[in-house]
Amino acid sequence: MIASGNAISQQESPPDMRGRLLALTAVAFLGSTPIGGPITGLIADKISLEWSIGYGGVITLISAAIAALAWR
Repeated sequence: MIASGNAISQQESPPDMRGRLLALTAVAFLGSTPIGGPITGLIADKISLEWSIGYGGVITLISAAIAALAWR
């Protein structure tokens, strides 16, 4: 899924914007792990694994809603 998403976004972006697109993608995927990983681990350690998975789902839904509103 990630590979096909990257391929489509690179094909559809203007050539002069591809570097910026790749940088933004790298920040989104690689830059969020050091922030979300410890928080998720703390929730799993203090509460339960199920709550940490639920937390990840809620954050994903909120992020998707914000992106959808920003896209409009």
